[in-house]
Amino acid sequence: EARKIHLGIVGHPGRFAGQTGQRSTIRHNFVGWHQGQAFPRILANLRPIPMVALKTGGAITPLAIAQGRGDSFLFQLNSALAEFGDLAYVRPLPEMNGHWNDYCAFNRDGSSRGPRNSTAAYRKAFARIAVIARGGPARQVNGKLRRLGLPAIGETDLPTTHARIVWNPQGYGAPDIPGNSAKAYYPGGAYVDVVANESPLTITLMQA
Repeated sequence: EARKIHLGIVGHPGRFAGQTGQRSTIRHNFVGWHQGQAFPRILANLRPIPMVALKTGGAITPLAIAQGRGDSFLFQLNSALAEFGDLAYVRPLPEMNGHWNDYCAFNRDGSSRGPRNSTAAYRKAFARIAVIARGGPARQVNGKLRRLGLPAIGETDLPTTHARIVWNPQGYGAPDIPGNSAKAYYPGGAYVDVVANESPLTITLMQA
């Protein structure tokens, strides 16, 4: 069965269409951990199909996310996705095995950034983001978090969304050491809808 291919772009879609004659349907942008209140506007501006990449900018570590200390931001994401009401891609903490990202587990020289930024902490953080972004009754959300060994969100139900969760490593680690391989950061199929294969100029989305 043939699958429809969606062209996506970071930048100005009108200018891209004028230069190439191609129409993009996925519009991609980066969202910092301080921009939670802007989610509704960001999603609306990225129609018809938004893709938001979540970046921490050093404001929070993977371990803190996993422990629930970034939940206010994630609740804002969930609420905005539910209000948007249509398909949207969420790309949490991308290129995580690149040392230029503060949530990478390793420095450029291969030294560890410690337990707050470990690959184990990243996997838990990613899973928490996925669970909350998708939403659902508090009982179900808390059950999923409990199975991960993570704190509950409380007793308030979250609206269910049409979010598709994108896991997007670099093709090889930088630094290129075994502990910084892509697979070291993989959170598990239950928390990934789409695997992205990245090159310097393109991101290819593949169903997980």
